Amino acid sequence: MNMPVISIIVPVYNVEKYIHQCIDSILLQTFTDFEVLLVDDGASDHSGSICDEYAHRDSRIRVFHQENAGVSVARNKGLCEAIGEYVTFVDSDDWIKPDYLKELYKCLLEGNRGKGLILGSFEWVYPTRILPVSVEDMLLYHVDFYRLITEFICGRMMYVWGKLFNRELIISKKIAFIPDVSCFEDMLFVLDYCCYADYILIKSNYNYCYRVSYSTDTLSSRINSYECELSICREFLLRLKLYQDYYAIADAEMQNAWKTITVLFHKVILAIYCHKNQYSYSKRIRYLRELTLNNRNEIKRMFLPAYLADKIAKYLLLYCSNVCFDIWMRFLYKINFRRMFGHKTN
Repeated sequence: MNMPVISIIVPVYNVEKYIHQCIDSILLQTFTDFEVLLVDDGASDHSGSICDEYAHRDSRIRVFHQENAGVSVARNKGLCEAIGEYVTFVDSDDWIKPDYLKELYKCLLEGNRGKGLILGSFEWVYPTRILPVSVEDMLLYHVDFYRLITEFICGRMMYVWGKLFNRELIISKKIAFIPDVSCFEDMLFVLDYCCYADYILIKSNYNYCYRVSYSTDTLSSRINSYECELSICREFLLRLKLYQDYYAIADAEMQNAWKTITVLFHKVILAIYCHKNQYSYSKRIRYLRELTLNNRNEIKRMFLPAYLADKIAKYLLLYCSNVCFDIWMRFLYKINFRRMFGHKTN
């Protein structure tokens, strides 16, 4: 196979309802010098066989089947197998417009700026409406990347789809998705990549269609194990500190970042009391003791709760015994506390 210009990595898991639209939209691209890597992450429906059917029809498509290991492992498999000069990611329940690759690649031709990141705009596709997400065109050089933390931390820049990455940069700096992280994995990858990128070029072309196929209830109930949620929080905090130290960002400018940390830390707490995890009293106390001993300063400085129940929980966690905190949390849970936190129960 000749080296294609762009490798398109698509992690696939139980999307037989949407996968045809996704792959068809890729094959209809006006820019045709690409390969497609479909990584079947142990799908239990017909998604994997559908991918195989497409591979038989088009030589640009390669399919890889693996046991279910999560989206991060699936994307890493795609990165290991990719041979294109550039890499883009498409989620298997989304689709792209015909000029998606053409517009991203055209941005590279506007001038040689080294190895960077190209961003296109996108559309939120809801069941009853389509909402274009608009951000002004801009060019950021490495000296401006502090804005990733101060301005864009919760915005569209932190998804891996809708972007064009330099594969040589990914390989040379050994950038990869963290296998045991299943939330905010996109954001961690983008922050790692931008540590080494020369520029970020943003263009509003709305060629990526992101399907919002879940309900708010489903999204809010995605609480993993305590270990998993804590790992996510720590990985994210590590990168925040790296950027803050490198760019000498004052705490007063880190409020957007702290809001994200608040969400992640909140999920750590919820994981301890989530019904599906079924942690015993002794294990809950051990986890709480671990949190307060190892993260006391971070909790004081970065955990900025907005809800009254959260504020009381923070005070109890920092200044009272773990037993008091546990009693408070179990009391809140009995009265449907996740509503007080802005969540709903499982």
